[in-house]
Amino acid sequence: MNIKSIKNVEIYPVLRKGVDYEVIIKYAKEKKIDVIVIAIHGRTGILHTLFGSVAENVNSYSKTPVLVITPTSKDK
Repeated sequence: MNIKSIKNVEIYPVLRKGVDYEVIIKYAKEKKIDVIVIAIHGRTGILHTLFGSVAENVNSYSKTPVLVITPTSKDK
């Protein structure tokens, strides 16, 4: 699906400072966001342990529905 084919979706770039997943969840709550869409990089093992997973934490702690997507090889 190409982003251009989606109708009635508003996307705004936002920059915030803080603990990544906490900031995302707080922003979604403040703005009454319907759904959080977040991509995963697919790291495993030591990289996953060192960097953690923002998507995993957002999905675990958010009361807002979360859609986790995996980029296609074309998007990487």
